[in-house]
Amino acid sequence: MEDDETLRMSGRRVQQLCGNPKSGPEADPSRGNLSPRIIYTLHGLSILLSVFTLGVLVMLRLSEEMNSSLAELHAGISQINDIAVTLVKTVIAVDELRAEITKLKENSSPVQITDQWKRFNRRLYYFSTGKKEWGEAEEDCAIMKAKLLVINSNQEQTFIGRNLNSYSWIGLHDTAVGGSWRWVDGTYYGSNVKFWGKNQPDQQQNEDCALMHPDDGSWHDWPCSSIHCFICEKPEQ
Repeated sequence: MEDDETLRMSGRRVQQLCGNPKSGPEADPSRGNLSPRIIYTLHGLSILLSVFTLGVLVMLRLSEEMNSSLAELHAGISQINDIAVTLVKTVIAVDELRAEITKLKENSSPVQITDQWKRFNRRLYYFSTGKKEWGEAEEDCAIMKAKLLVINSNQEQTFIGRNLNSYSWIGLHDTAVGGSWRWVDGTYYGSNVKFWGKNQPDQQQNEDCALMHPDDGSWHDWPCSSIHCFICEKPEQ
């Protein structure tokens, strides 16, 4: 009997030392493994967080680039405004200069003398001191970018007459057809003003060119080969 009791006590002791085979970590609910669902959920949240972080960084980068572009745009607009202001000031200055020039012209004498050139009604007139044949006189006028005088009005005739000091060639001739008078610039003779002297033109032999008389400015036909002073004219520049 005593031996049986001793055996039972020894078996209990061995069980206490070796432990219950069901009492390991697997049997402790507080230390069990995580389920696959929880692991996948955490992994998905980690990916979403990474994507969100990347999106925030991209948005910040785009915001910086937009701010830089806006700054450049504002700078360009400012430069355009400066250019526009400069142009407006330039236009105003030009207008003021034109107004000043107009004022000076209005206040100036209708006739200005520069050497042998005289100004009248926005045209320049050259009264020669040397004498030439009619054809040579026409060539000299062309060299000065002018033409022999063409009378187009009573006022012009009066102005020329006041400044005439000698017999002078004008740009009127009938060298092509006798009696068919023509102006050198193509002005139609028939409808233009005429200031022929008494009994002029008298159509005597070889009198195919016109000159002005210094006493009264009247026109006379005269041989083109004779030597006289001449008058050129051209637009004022």
